[in-house]
Amino acid sequence: MDQKIVRFLKSIHIENVDDFDMSFDLCVRNILNNQEWDMVILKKNPWTYNLLNQFIEGLNYITYKYNLSFSYLNRPTSYDVLDLFENWYQSTFKIRCPFEVSCNENKIVIAYDNKEDEHEVFMLIKDFQSLLSFIFYDFFIES
Repeated sequence: MDQKIVRFLKSIHIENVDDFDMSFDLCVRNILNNQEWDMVILKKNPWTYNLLNQFIEGLNYITYKYNLSFSYLNRPTSYDVLDLFENWYQSTFKIRCPFEVSCNENKIVIAYDNKEDEHEVFMLIKDFQSLLSFIFYDFFIES
């Protein structure tokens, strides 16, 4: 494992560095702002929710300005995203998702029966889509 990524992970309080299959593709000072870092992390495999959550929590320890993006050696599939969604939902709401969720190509579809659920599903999609954007997954969610 690249020592630069090991130091970075330990700096954000991640000790189980061997669980994180990643390395820096780029880690440089921003050319427009010398106080800011630009980082591109190459991740070998798609995220699992528990490691992603640990990584995101670790980012709270960063005290400098940074821009972070991801690239992937093995492109995430819709099934990876579906698994991520189900674990994200259960971790966030402490229950299994009550809606029918399916996947195809670059899309996750959430089906609901009641008009009363429309707002909840809209907010759910918005939150999870934000997570997907953060990790640079090119998938969309619709209801």
